[in-house]
Amino acid sequence: MPRRRFLRILIVASLFLVLALTAELAPAVGADCPGNPVRNPGFEDGFRTRGASQVVVAKEWEAWYQDGPNQEDGYYHRPDYGGENASVFGRRRVREGNFAQKWSSTYATHRAGVLEQIAVPANSMVTLKAWAQAWSSSADNPAVSKEGAYALMVGIDPTGGVDWRSSTVIWSPASTALDSWVELSVQARAKGDRVTVYLRGEATYRLKHNDAYFDDVCVSASAPPTPIPPTRAPTRVPTQTPIPTDTPPPTETSTPASTETPTPSPTPSATPTPKQGSIRVFVFEDRNGSGMRDEQEDPLAGARIMVANAQRTPVAEHVSDGNAEGYTFSELPPGDYIVTEENPPGYTSTSPIQWAGTLIEGGQLEVTFANQFQPTATPTLAPKPKTPTTVPPAPAPTPQPAKGLRSVGTWLYSISGLLAALLALAAPLAIRYTRTRR
Repeated sequence: MPRRRFLRILIVASLFLVLALTAELAPAVGADCPGNPVRNPGFEDGFRTRGASQVVVAKEWEAWYQDGPNQEDGYYHRPDYGGENASVFGRRRVREGNFAQKWSSTYATHRAGVLEQIAVPANSMVTLKAWAQAWSSSADNPAVSKEGAYALMVGIDPTGGVDWRSSTVIWSPASTALDSWVELSVQARAKGDRVTVYLRGEATYRLKHNDAYFDDVCVSASAPPTPIPPTRAPTRVPTQTPIPTDTPPPTETSTPASTETPTPSPTPSATPTPKQGSIRVFVFEDRNGSGMRDEQEDPLAGARIMVANAQRTPVAEHVSDGNAEGYTFSELPPGDYIVTEENPPGYTSTSPIQWAGTLIEGGQLEVTFANQFQPTATPTLAPKPKTPTTVPPAPAPTPQPAKGLRSVGTWLYSISGLLAALLALAAPLAIRYTRTRR
């Protein structure tokens, strides 16, 4: 076989092998979430600027954040938003595909995230799951968070509203894990045919790095079961037995009259009243920001606690007074309840500000809220420099190629070692062929 033909066959075979392995190794983004109504759930369909150049959010999503107070002291700033590109920054903060949604702040805290309104079957039970990772650190090592504290949550507004502060939003328990992917989950019943899903991150301290990364958002909605009408029993028609015509009528005989005592009808028993339950609420000052009460952390006064039923109708409220036993909302009928906290002035939550639970007959729910004081003094972690310091802008997002090209790029990135091996195999043959031709 001529060497030129052999070389061509080798190159073509190598290309076919690369394509076959590419198809085998290509990540199936969203394959484990069939019927997902979220648009752009893996953030692979590109990003766009929303208003400011530092707010770059994935298509179909919108940014939200708390704007103040005490921003002059480094609290509640609008974070910078952007896409985390695995081909540029590596795969540490991207779980699947090539992109993740990121928001971050430098020497400032934030309470922020993104949201998306989605269509679901009317009155369906909606489950939201998402993967998230946080980096909160006073140092620059991207693998380890130092002195940091960060809370990650997801939420659902069953009414389809777009106000993250609304009491209608149901939030998941907060995860305070750092430097690793965690799966967050929450469930709520839609009030119509549209809900809003929220991704949320909260930085506790004004550290050099406060970053949140979200990827692989999955929503499933199960339609409510169709009620089956009760089956009505058929009406029984009495049958009449005809009297034979050839039978003589019976002879009348007189019988002594008898007096019958009527039987009294039983008195219906009263329906028992269900036993009432209670919800005990405890609020404490979380001095170390851990979200859990330690021995030296005292009860906290000044927090407004609101209790609502499943229909979001207010049932009761109370302002905490620092009682060591907390406060008990008593004489509550069994059912679903939502307990919401409004922080005391100068404090921020280190636990979810809303809890939902089911109160059984005669039972008691225990709810705890953690709050940390945020001083208004000049920040110690990031003192103001004497001369103005120019903060380098966040790296501009890489221009987004077409979806198909991006997917191919991602696949080739994952098999770069194989390509190098094939080139190493083909190079000596090509050199040998060239020398022979000379």
